[in-house]
Amino acid sequence: QPAEQNSSQANQTTGTWLLLGEKDVLSGNVMRQLARRGETCYIARPGQRFDVTGDQFQFDPADPDGVAKIVDLLREHAEQPLRGVIHMLAVDAVTDPDADRAAIDKTILKGCVVLLHTVQALSRHDGAAAAPRLWVVTRNAQPVLGEASELNVFQTPLWGMAKVAGQMEHCGIWGAIVDLGGRDEDNDASELVGELFTSSGEDQVAFRAGLRYVPRLKACPEVKLPTQPTFRSDVSYLITGGLGALGVTVAHWMIARGGRHLILTSREGVPPRQDWAKLPRGSAAAQRSAAIRDLERAGAHVRVVAADISAAGAASAIVRENDRDGYPPIRGVIHSAGTALPKLLVNMDAAELARVMKPKVHGSWYLHKA
Repeated sequence: QPAEQNSSQANQTTGTWLLLGEKDVLSGNVMRQLARRGETCYIARPGQRFDVTGDQFQFDPADPDGVAKIVDLLREHAEQPLRGVIHMLAVDAVTDPDADRAAIDKTILKGCVVLLHTVQALSRHDGAAAAPRLWVVTRNAQPVLGEASELNVFQTPLWGMAKVAGQMEHCGIWGAIVDLGGRDEDNDASELVGELFTSSGEDQVAFRAGLRYVPRLKACPEVKLPTQPTFRSDVSYLITGGLGALGVTVAHWMIARGGRHLILTSREGVPPRQDWAKLPRGSAAAQRSAAIRDLERAGAHVRVVAADISAAGAASAIVRENDRDGYPPIRGVIHSAGTALPKLLVNMDAAELARVMKPKVHGSWYLHKA
């Protein structure tokens, strides 16, 4: 909802800022506006190797120590204390609706992986009296005014990571995540820099057409939800990760409410039905086959498709084969496929992050495209 524009705090002392960004108009405007306030700003751009030239740094986004090297240098040698790091590398991330996997991976590298490394670099100073704060900037990553057609879905994962970092694991180094709207680079820079110096306590902010928005939970009395959701018996429902604990639970819930045609995806699949009686008791395959029998006894026609939903073409192949074979059309998807890796961000590496994001980020995108 709209919120008051906050007046900036009066700076008692000036400081140093590190901007992680590209060589673009917005980054330049942010640096100039900080300079007008008496602040010192250094920029770090992604590149093939680590380099320092004057007030400019270059770092490899894939290097887990790249941002940490810069933070340590500035804390040791900058004339003024390091006040904050502004992560702007995702602001102009790919928005192409036909983006391929390479483009998505590049966006994740510059956005989420760099955010991971930045959190780890600043976490060393979490709890210090003057710990530098982390600010993350996106553009059109949130449907503030219901502008779903313009939503940049490749930047939205940053909001999930930001909430984990800022509200759960590293509150002491957290500034805010800010979502910009259009492309008025002068105004965008003014709004962003103004937000850096407010004391509102808001850590999720969006700007649209000159207005500042913050999230609020409020009742929607005009929306009437059914007390007992029901599912149709003449269509198919796709459940990814359908033979996992969550997928099987959801499948039973849908059957109890009318669903009769279920498609369950599983990376492992199941052996041919004629071999089920020979499966070793207690084996994973035996447990999966038993789960299918239970669903069938509950009244459903169940099809299992061995597929990695995060692989290009897997989702579209399921839809295509369902139509080709004359099954009821797919009219609903439950995306429960996922990889659980219970780790704090500070203990996670880029490969582990990719492993967790793969089924959710890539899988969701391919399901959407299918």
